[in-house]
Amino acid sequence: YGEFVDEQDLPPFFQRQAGPALVTAPPAGVELLSLELLNQRHARAVLEHFDGNKSQAAKVLGVTRSTLYRLLGEG
Repeated sequence: YGEFVDEQDLPPFFQRQAGPALVTAPPAGVELLSLELLNQRHARAVLEHFDGNKSQAAKVLGVTRSTLYRLLGEG
């Protein structure tokens, strides 16, 4: 007890790998969306997949119907 764990103490899977960073700036011209807009678009796509069935869409998204309405901008 009282000892520190260093990076080299971890299995290779958790250690940093040499090479380019995993997170980089998006290429020029790529539209960056707010999380709110991204969630709204995803909710609309799921709703469309289920032919407008809001109960099914909410279930797949793991949210309540009232949250789905909020995501869609309807509530």
